[in-house]
Amino acid sequence: MILHTSWLSGIFATAIAAPIYQYTGQFGEMVYSQTPPIGKPYQAISVLHSTTKNDKMQQDCQKLKGHLTTLNAGGVIHEIDASGNKTQLSPAQVSERQAQIRDALTQYCHD
Repeated sequence: MILHTSWLSGIFATAIAAPIYQYTGQFGEMVYSQTPPIGKPYQAISVLHSTTKNDKMQQDCQKLKGHLTTLNAGGVIHEIDASGNKTQLSPAQVSERQAQIRDALTQYCHD
Protein backbone atom coordinates (compact mmCIF):
# COMPACT_ATOMS: atom_id res chain seq x y z
CA MET A 1 0.00 0.00 0.00
CA ILE A 2 1.18 3.51 -0.76
CA LEU A 3 0.66 6.57 1.43
CA HIS A 4 1.43 10.05 0.16
CA THR A 5 3.26 12.26 2.68
CA SER A 6 1.07 15.26 1.95
CA TRP A 7 -1.70 13.74 4.10
CA LEU A 8 -1.48 16.41 6.79
CA SER A 9 -0.47 19.42 4.72
CA GLY A 10 -4.02 20.14 3.52
CA ILE A 11 -5.61 20.49 6.94
CA PHE A 12 -5.64 24.26 6.87
CA ALA A 13 -8.08 25.08 4.11
CA THR A 14 -8.09 28.17 2.02
CA ALA A 15 -11.26 30.16 1.69
CA ILE A 16 -12.58 32.14 -1.25
CA ALA A 17 -13.08 35.88 -0.87
CA ALA A 18 -16.20 37.69 -2.12
CA PRO A 19 -16.59 41.47 -2.39
CA ILE A 20 -18.65 43.43 0.10
CA TYR A 21 -19.19 47.14 -0.42
CA GLN A 22 -18.80 49.69 2.38
CA TYR A 23 -20.20 53.21 2.15
CA THR A 24 -21.68 55.98 4.29
CA GLY A 25 -25.45 55.92 4.55
CA GLN A 26 -27.98 58.74 4.47
CA PHE A 27 -27.59 59.51 8.20
CA GLY A 28 -23.81 59.10 8.40
CA GLU A 29 -23.93 55.43 9.40
CA MET A 30 -21.57 52.86 7.88
CA VAL A 31 -23.43 50.56 5.46
CA TYR A 32 -22.23 47.16 4.20
CA SER A 33 -23.85 45.61 1.12
CA GLN A 34 -23.32 42.87 -1.46
CA THR A 35 -24.04 45.38 -4.22
CA PRO A 36 -22.35 48.76 -4.66
CA PRO A 37 -24.46 51.88 -4.09
CA ILE A 38 -25.55 53.94 -7.08
CA GLY A 39 -24.17 57.46 -7.21
CA LYS A 40 -22.24 57.26 -3.90
CA PRO A 41 -18.57 56.67 -3.19
CA TYR A 42 -17.84 53.20 -1.80
CA GLN A 43 -15.01 50.87 -0.92
CA ALA A 44 -14.89 47.18 -1.93
CA ILE A 45 -13.85 44.85 0.91
CA SER A 46 -12.96 41.16 0.57
CA VAL A 47 -14.70 38.84 3.02
CA LEU A 48 -13.83 35.17 3.49
CA HIS A 49 -16.63 32.61 3.27
CA SER A 50 -16.30 29.95 5.95
CA THR A 51 -18.48 27.44 4.08
CA THR A 52 -15.68 26.90 1.58
CA LYS A 53 -13.28 26.37 4.46
CA ASN A 54 -15.69 23.92 6.08
CA ASP A 55 -16.11 21.98 2.82
CA LYS A 56 -12.34 21.77 2.38
CA MET A 57 -11.93 20.73 6.01
CA GLN A 58 -14.44 17.90 5.51
CA GLN A 59 -12.52 16.71 2.45
CA ASP A 60 -9.26 16.82 4.39
CA CYS A 61 -10.83 14.85 7.24
CA GLN A 62 -12.02 12.20 4.77
CA LYS A 63 -8.47 11.94 3.37
CA LEU A 64 -7.05 11.53 6.88
CA LYS A 65 -9.58 8.79 7.65
CA GLY A 66 -8.62 7.04 4.41
CA HIS A 67 -4.93 7.24 5.28
CA LEU A 68 -5.62 5.84 8.75
CA THR A 69 -7.58 2.96 7.18
CA THR A 70 -4.62 2.26 4.89
CA LEU A 71 -2.19 2.27 7.81
CA ASN A 72 -4.48 0.05 9.91
CA ALA A 73 -4.78 -2.53 7.10
CA GLY A 74 -1.33 -3.88 7.87
CA GLY A 75 1.15 -5.31 5.43
CA VAL A 76 3.95 -3.37 3.81
CA ILE A 77 3.31 0.38 3.71
CA HIS A 78 5.23 2.69 1.40
CA GLU A 79 5.29 6.47 1.66
CA ILE A 80 5.86 8.78 -1.32
CA ASP A 81 7.38 12.19 -0.63
CA ALA A 82 6.89 15.41 -2.61
CA SER A 83 9.77 14.47 -4.94
CA GLY A 84 8.17 11.13 -5.81
CA ASN A 85 10.63 9.03 -3.78
CA LYS A 86 9.09 5.85 -2.35
CA THR A 87 10.19 4.64 1.10
CA GLN A 88 9.03 1.57 3.00
CA LEU A 89 7.83 2.44 6.51
CA SER A 90 9.00 0.44 9.50
CA PRO A 91 6.40 -0.77 12.01
CA ALA A 92 7.50 2.06 14.35
CA GLN A 93 7.01 4.63 11.58
CA VAL A 94 3.56 3.22 10.81
CA SER A 95 2.62 3.53 14.50
CA GLU A 96 3.93 7.10 14.54
CA ARG A 97 1.89 8.02 11.44
CA GLN A 98 -1.20 6.42 12.98
CA ALA A 99 -0.76 8.51 16.14
CA GLN A 100 -0.23 11.70 14.10
CA ILE A 101 -3.38 11.07 12.08
CA ARG A 102 -5.45 10.25 15.18
CA ASP A 103 -4.23 13.49 16.80
CA ALA A 104 -5.13 15.48 13.67
CA LEU A 105 -8.57 13.84 13.50
CA THR A 106 -9.19 14.67 17.17
CA GLN A 107 -8.03 18.26 16.74
CA TYR A 108 -9.62 19.15 13.38
CA CYS A 109 -12.39 16.67 12.60
CA HIS A 110 -15.46 16.71 14.84
CA ASP A 111 -18.17 14.55 13.29
